[in-house]
Amino acid sequence: EFFTYTIARILVGATTSGVFLVAYVIAMEMVGPKDRLYAGVVCMMFFSVGYMLTAAFAYFIHDWRSLQIALTLPGILFLSYWWFIPESSRWLISNNRPTEAIILIQKVAKSNKVTVPSDVLDKLVEEDKAALESDKNEPKPSLL
Repeated sequence: EFFTYTIARILVGATTSGVFLVAYVIAMEMVGPKDRLYAGVVCMMFFSVGYMLTAAFAYFIHDWRSLQIALTLPGILFLSYWWFIPESSRWLISNNRPTEAIILIQKVAKSNKVTVPSDVLDKLVEEDKAALESDKNEPKPSLL
């Protein structure tokens, strides 16, 4: 049905850019400053490769309904991110959850075989809180 197809395409179009933006931000947070360029390129490379593969899928799958299903099913795998990728420590701090942020930082440090002194963690949390407070004092953007 054309109406259902149109609504589904609008929803896909409205959410796709958000998915790529979130993937890019997660990639930037997971690597150090030295590797951010490469992480960003690789992350966005999948976008380009996906568009190129769309033509290959269409060449082999002639029914448009089957084509839509074949193109949509791999995207469902992104739902697994909810369980496998932790929230950012900065996100946790900005949402007033510093204890969880410290636990996350210690967990990452342990997996990297590094120890982070507790005074460094406390200083990090305090700096982030101070940055958040200074952001609250700035005027919010408006149309005027």
